[in-house]
Formats: sequence, C-alpha cells, structure tokens
Amino acid sequence: MQRSRLDKTIREMLVGHATGLDKVYYMASDEEIYSEYLKAIPNLQICADFSPISKKQEDQKKKDGLFELKQKYEKEISSLREVINNKFTRIFSLIQQNHMLAHVKPDVLSSRQSIC
Repeated sequence: MQRSRLDKTIREMLVGHATGLDKVYYMASDEEIYSEYLKAIPNLQICADFSPISKKQEDQKKKDGLFELKQKYEKEISSLREVINNKFTRIFSLIQQNHMLAHVKPDVLSSRQSIC
C-alpha cells in the first residue's frame, strides 16, 4: 500500500492499525477513504484484467444507456405519429373527394384528425 502513495492516516485505518491522535483530529469521510482505497487496488489485485468501476461511474453508464434508449424510442414514436397523421390526412382527403361520403359531417372527421 505504500507504493500506491496513500495518505498515511487512511492507510493505517484501512489495515486496522491504531492511528493515535490522528484518529481524533482527522476524521476522513467515506469518500476520501474509498478514493484512497481505489488508488491501492492496482497493487493489491491478483488478476490484471480486473478494473474497478466506482458505483457513481456504473450508475452514470446506466443513466446514459437509459437516456439513449429514451431518445431512440421518442424518435420512433414521433415518426409513427407522423405516419399515422399523414395516413389520416390522406383518408380525410379521399372521403372529401368521394361524393357518396359527402353526407359525413366534416366536423366529426376533423375532431378525430389529430389522433396523437
């Protein structure tokens, strides 16, 4: 752990040694202790393939993935709405052109024009 250049007091705390008065005058936060611990991991690990990812980084990756999915589906929904509205507009214009359907009230059709 000395090779990792950890804070002396935190290093002693991590291995369970008494820190004397440092423990009274210096109260390290959990984040500081965790940050120092992360510095030591490369010198403590057995398998070189292991790379620690902090909880914050992991959560951020998940949020980014969810945000990308949300954007993708919002685009798809928007394009589907556009297709539906275009089809409805086409149907509406065909109905207006057909004399047999002229008895259908336009206000009924127009109230249903914007489906989404």
